[in-house]
Amino acid sequence: MKIAILYESLGRSRGGIEAWVYHAADALKKNKHNVIIVSSQRVIPVDAAPEGVEIINLLPLKYFPFDRSSFPVAINIQSYKSPLKNILRNVDIVWCRSPFMAYAASKILIDKKVVFIHAASYLIYSRSGFNQFKKTCPKNIINFIKILLGEINFVFIKRYELLALRSCINVYLSKSRKIETLEFYGLEDLANKFFVIPPGVDAQRFCPNDNVDNLDNILKLICVCRLVSDKNIQCVIKSLHLLKLKGLQRIHLAVVGEGPFEKELRELVSEYQLTKQVTFAGRQSNVEDWYNQAHVFVLPSLYEGFGSVYIEAMASGLPCIAIKSQHGKYSVATDEIIDNGVNGWLMSENSPKELSDIILNICNNPEQIKLYGAAARYKAVNVFSWGEVVEKMINLNKRS
Repeated sequence: MKIAILYESLGRSRGGIEAWVYHAADALKKNKHNVIIVSSQRVIPVDAAPEGVEIINLLPLKYFPFDRSSFPVAINIQSYKSPLKNILRNVDIVWCRSPFMAYAASKILIDKKVVFIHAASYLIYSRSGFNQFKKTCPKNIINFIKILLGEINFVFIKRYELLALRSCINVYLSKSRKIETLEFYGLEDLANKFFVIPPGVDAQRFCPNDNVDNLDNILKLICVCRLVSDKNIQCVIKSLHLLKLKGLQRIHLAVVGEGPFEKELRELVSEYQLTKQVTFAGRQSNVEDWYNQAHVFVLPSLYEGFGSVYIEAMASGLPCIAIKSQHGKYSVATDEIIDNGVNGWLMSENSPKELSDIILNICNNPEQIKLYGAAARYKAVNVFSWGEVVEKMINLNKRS
């Protein structure tokens, strides 16, 4: 079976969506399917696709000085149609990771259903970042023009995302994001046509390290994420401060990742005099080695499309600490991943005090780490399998 995966930008090391494209293509290839990846990225990274998987570059509107995130969303979509028509002519199944390519493909393949895979609503997610930009950007004519073009662009984004939702088979990575999008667009009557298929994890790359130091030395925490305020690393830092006030300092936190909120986090660490307890490691290509140096993964994120880092950590044998999803308050899928008191701990609120109590309990009951870690590995391997992910996706097309 020939399957095409469409997404504008590629590169496993770039983030969750790009990693999904890479691993889905790899699983399809291992299952003996013929798979191609279609992109509009001008420079293709070396880790864009598994060995032997063909990448076709659309390079839309080479003459136009904007990228897909700028003003002419509608024009970019029109530019996809002609090259996609030729590429998808002999393809059996099409999976898209963006609303723009999903809409373009659905207009071409009238007789086939295109699968549109969502981590979160593109409009809701991009609007959140844009609103933050508007709050913090300097007031000048250039930024005024950027804001004006951005507002116009969102009109097009909303239109084409809604059209894609109506015309495609929709797959969400979590129940939380499915509900959020259905409510936002008022599509509750179509809920039975929207499906949830979580992503998988590379259980060979992410595997336990039995040689990590025991707790007699120091409790090693790790968080892996992009450093933005919604990831809520500030809650972890504040919890370490509370524990320090109680005299508990034999705890170390490794923060793996980079992003615009790093300066604020470093300032908070300095304010609480935690520089010896917190290490900012930056972006790491060998993130699996960092998991293997830790005892517990902690990420009290307030918003996640799914949260693949949780299942990476679980596959590495680490129990996880996170905030439990609360509709309309904490938009995460953690309770779909972590079983509280079995393979990790779920906080009920965004509370440094509650987090510090969990960490203190771990220090007082270190046997939980191996027990919960083994359960975490078991769930990651048996529930989040890439082979099962792609077969479930293929079966959707067979049923439609």
